Amino acid sequence: MFMKKTFTGSFRKAYGLAAVIGAVFLFMLCSALTHAALAAEAGPADVGYISKIEGKADITRAGSAQAVPARQGDKVFVGDVVRTKPGSKAELTFNDKTVVRLAPETRIKVDEYLFNPEGGRKKASLYLFRGKVRGVVSTFKKKVIPVSISESTFNIQTPTAIAGVRGTDLFVFYLRGTTGVVFNDGLGFVYNPRLPGQVVDIRAGQSTFILHPEAPPLPPKRSLNIEFLKHSSDTAIENGGENGTNGETEGGEEPASGDEGTVVTAEADSGEGEADDNGIASLDETGSESFDDDEGEFDSSSSRSLSALTETGGTIDDATEYTDLQPISETSEVALETTEAPTVTVLSSSLGGFIRSPDADLDVQGAVAFSSGETAGEWYYDIAGWAGSPPDNGTITMGGSGQADSSSSTTTGYWISFMDGSYSNGIMSGAGAFYYLTGTSFISGDGTVNGTYDSTGSFSGSAAGTATEDDLAFVTVLYSPGLLSGFMGGTSSIWGTSRSSPAYMVMIGRYLGGITPRLWLNQNAFSLNFGNSTYTTYDGGAFFGYSGMLAAEGSANSSLYALYIDPSGNAGVAVGSLSGLFHYESGMMKMEGSVFPALIRADAFIPYTASNLLSNISSASYQSSVAPAYPAIYGAASSFTGSSSWDISTSSIAGQDWGILESIGNGTYTSSAPVSGALTLDFYNDGFNSSTMIAGARGDLTVGVGNTITGGFVGYGAGQDSAASWISAGSFLGTFSPASYTWQSIQTGAWIETSLFIAMTQTAAGQASLQALDIPYAEVGRANLTGTDGNLTVNMNDVTFFAYSSGAAAKIWATNNISGSYVTDPLAGASVALSGNGLSSSFNVKQWSTNTWLSSVSGAGTYSGTGTLNGSSVNMVGAAAGTYSGGTFSGTGAGAAY
Repeated sequence: MFMKKTFTGSFRKAYGLAAVIGAVFLFMLCSALTHAALAAEAGPADVGYISKIEGKADITRAGSAQAVPARQGDKVFVGDVVRTKPGSKAELTFNDKTVVRLAPETRIKVDEYLFNPEGGRKKASLYLFRGKVRGVVSTFKKKVIPVSISESTFNIQTPTAIAGVRGTDLFVFYLRGTTGVVFNDGLGFVYNPRLPGQVVDIRAGQSTFILHPEAPPLPPKRSLNIEFLKHSSDTAIENGGENGTNGETEGGEEPASGDEGTVVTAEADSGEGEADDNGIASLDETGSESFDDDEGEFDSSSSRSLSALTETGGTIDDATEYTDLQPISETSEVALETTEAPTVTVLSSSLGGFIRSPDADLDVQGAVAFSSGETAGEWYYDIAGWAGSPPDNGTITMGGSGQADSSSSTTTGYWISFMDGSYSNGIMSGAGAFYYLTGTSFISGDGTVNGTYDSTGSFSGSAAGTATEDDLAFVTVLYSPGLLSGFMGGTSSIWGTSRSSPAYMVMIGRYLGGITPRLWLNQNAFSLNFGNSTYTTYDGGAFFGYSGMLAAEGSANSSLYALYIDPSGNAGVAVGSLSGLFHYESGMMKMEGSVFPALIRADAFIPYTASNLLSNISSASYQSSVAPAYPAIYGAASSFTGSSSWDISTSSIAGQDWGILESIGNGTYTSSAPVSGALTLDFYNDGFNSSTMIAGARGDLTVGVGNTITGGFVGYGAGQDSAASWISAGSFLGTFSPASYTWQSIQTGAWIETSLFIAMTQTAAGQASLQALDIPYAEVGRANLTGTDGNLTVNMNDVTFFAYSSGAAAKIWATNNISGSYVTDPLAGASVALSGNGLSSSFNVKQWSTNTWLSSVSGAGTYSGTGTLNGSSVNMVGAAAGTYSGGTFSGTGAGAAY
């Protein structure tokens, strides 16, 4: 897919709106060469040659409008224009040993190059139309030349600045109307020729910028090591080839001011597609014990070995981790060119960035780097583009995702940054934060931003700061055909934490669909270890789970329920929740939260280890379409009771009687939706898979801004296939549309088979695990319900009601003591009235075949009996299942109480 970008250029004008970067040096060269005689015999003398070419470059000779392919070894003359193409570089070596390196997409002209009788440089002038160059300029040892504007012997001109230096190494770039000068060595000065009285002195290790034609240079600032690395990598070149080829053949001057051009750039393939109609998209992943780098569109190349960044005039000694931030809207990649050791670790060679809002469209380019073995580093980025009418103060939010290289669609990380600034007299300044999450580490830091607006709404500035890198203890990838992608992970171990002291968790990602509110379901939130390519955490555990997410009105929420096996072999359910920012204009999300383990089984009960958890997951799914009354979401002002459908999936570790679940619901409603207040979720359905499963839930839900519904639920279920019942609890995320009278929801949670649940309520450790899962565990009442229809006799004994604490309202009921007898096999639809302890209920047979049975249970009354529930009005709904043989039957049951 290609994207077209149209721009209006403001180029060099005839009256000389030019910047001159002058280099005046400390010593004169001892040796003297005489060129006058040769020049007289051979015509115009060359002033240097093309010493290296990497990729494609061309040269336009003086007096010609035709560009020809440049070749290594070609002579360079005064008046020549040399141009590098995208992804290409070139090096010019002049006769005085000065070396000038051209970054990709750079165009430079040799305006003047004069030598004195001794062969040293008398005066040199280069004009930089666009791009970036590095000048490593020869020194002279004969005499000291004072630093002054008039005595500069080496100039590099741009359209907006003049600078002079006493030193040997500098970078100059002219991009989007901004001139930047970075001194790697020496002293000097910079000024705008339109404002010759405003001169800025600058020394080695500093940089300055002229942001538009009418602006003076900014006060010099300390250049971070990362900036030198960035500029060095942009201009570094390998040994090069023998020649370069060019695409266009027209050379000559740049277009006149006001000329327009069109740039066609390839858009990176995100591998993303559309979600289904209700806006919910799932993830798919194989259950093997290891993964390929490009499986699921993620990549383990967050650590990649390269040679050193070495160049004439100085060597970068520290091994460095380097991340390049590139705009998503363009494909100009910055390659890390290297020549010799030490090692450089690349986090990403292309990390997209942009700022997009109703009032701004800005590109971002920058980098983040760390010295090898260090956790403290630096970050920076440059910002340029149109910003409209700037407010007095506000926040810039930007971010993007990274690619392993320009030819790959695999993602290495996601970054987001927030800058709070104020605007006054054309200057914007402020402070902010930077975050970058990869498959192996989390980087965060603070910094400052400075920039300028002009009368046309153009903005140009830069941000920089320090950063800290922390290794991840666990991570999972988010990837969905609903245009959602990201990483979710944490820097401390999950194991050993608790609900009261959980592990930190962060998620950074992007959504490019543009419409909110939006729901996502990740059905494969599993641990990844990019170090050894296994489905484990970095500390030897493993998890597999379901994650739901809701984004609307600038905010986002997410839940996680995951099966786990820790490094010691213990197993349970990890529970996580996150909340944070959803930036609609850029599509970036950043959420923070926590995760902790709820232990259910010790290692003696688990025959598997963390290394093979994903190969031993048992899953089942159920679908239903029911109308009109159930499922439903009830509220004081309305009820969501239209035609609806539900999908439910469950997963467990093979052979275990507990696990996790997710469900997707959607439908229509007929009443006006409430704008505030609490809702109650109450769905009950016996139509899953031809009535072989019953499930239901109740929960306290809240309607929020952006037509969202959030909260928690407690649920129940029973299945004929398993001949068992269960209790469940979890998180509810939903949205509704008052315009179309539709709604949709995602639930994620944990389930526990009824007998195991009751056993857990009897121990302190079990109660702690249930509390961590938000499952009621405190007994508040107990009843025995019995009845017969003459053929089927039912005894539901020890029907126990549970609350979140002693004395609180009952939320669920459960019994593992259902028994009875029958004369002949009862038919589906048979109903037996039960009573006991002030309650009346019905036992409704749904299935009775192949030695298994399934029933629904419902009832109400004023409870009379033990516990704090005594004297309270109680409603109950639920399900039961079990086995039968030879005239008797047994089983378990569970449900919701209210």
